[in-house]
Amino acid sequence: MRRSAGIATRSLTVGRARISVRNFAVSSGGKRGGRLLQNRLDCFRDLSDEWRQEVQAVKITKIPAKPKEQKRIRVAAYARVSSDKDAAFHSLEAQVGYYRDYVAVHPDWDLISIYSDNGISGTTDNRPEFQRMLRDCRDGKIYLVVTKSITRFARNIVVLLQTIRELKLLGIDCYFEKEDMHSISPDFRAKRSQMNRGERPVYYVSNSHEAIIDQETFDSVQAELQARAIPGNRKGTEIIRPYHLFHGLIRCGCCGRLYGYHRTNLKQYDKAVWVCPSFYSFGKAVCPSQKIPEDILISKTKEVLEVDKVDRGLLEERIKEIFVPEHNHLTFILMDESEVDVFWEHPSRSLSWTSEMKQRARERALQRYHKEEQ
Repeated sequence: MRRSAGIATRSLTVGRARISVRNFAVSSGGKRGGRLLQNRLDCFRDLSDEWRQEVQAVKITKIPAKPKEQKRIRVAAYARVSSDKDAAFHSLEAQVGYYRDYVAVHPDWDLISIYSDNGISGTTDNRPEFQRMLRDCRDGKIYLVVTKSITRFARNIVVLLQTIRELKLLGIDCYFEKEDMHSISPDFRAKRSQMNRGERPVYYVSNSHEAIIDQETFDSVQAELQARAIPGNRKGTEIIRPYHLFHGLIRCGCCGRLYGYHRTNLKQYDKAVWVCPSFYSFGKAVCPSQKIPEDILISKTKEVLEVDKVDRGLLEERIKEIFVPEHNHLTFILMDESEVDVFWEHPSRSLSWTSEMKQRARERALQRYHKEEQ
């Protein structure tokens, strides 16, 4: 009688190749069958060793869950009687007292409020306490509403369905004690996808498969990204100086923003100026600063540094900031924390005129206007 030996299929991933050892049955009585069985067992053993080495290279880091805090449920109770008689009033008091004790039994419940309407029919939603409860629900103060029965909550089917649907969209559950029914089932809550913010353990697996790029390339790209994050260095690891001379150095004394370079396209006014972006975008109502011609900045910088030529490297080496406290006034803050104040005259006639000059010009304009009318 011949007996057969069987080996179950097992798939091993070695490098990029996937090798399977298939099911087979061989005779244990023949030499050929014995050799075949031994060869396949040796192959399986070798693959298992290589597979075991790959598995040992995989690193699994477990990030434990945060200590679980008991979630508190904000609960509100609603009670209503449709008559204002003494018996009904006592019934309302009994409902309020009952729900205080009912919420106190649950250790994870916090009673927000008990809303009670006395002598108002449930066929309408024009109930003061009922509307106050809905406002608190919309404000996110309540998570669960408990009431004695559906008829205590509302007798009008339209009002009932509209209110239940609105609360359901807000994620608020209503529990009707007599019917033992929730408006939001546990299955409905479970279907909501929630991000794991430490409530459960997180497992980080590294070296589980071959990377798309090698580690050396990844590290070099990260170094390049960090180098490009430096202001004025968008072209590579070599520091590239800004194109404009005073870039990032002039600060507005009115709004605190850095001045920007501006040049008009009109040839008759082709002149480089530095202007506060708040003034340039929104006008004097937001920032009552003024434009500063670049040639004036260069001349005043030469005076302060006592040099004949100004370049970007010299400015970065000796000037920390140029502050503009007011019109026609510049404060040079040097690297040694010393300050030098300089004043300049604006070439614009509108800004250099005095109040007397403006008044005389206004009178002359009025005289010309009256002559033209005559």
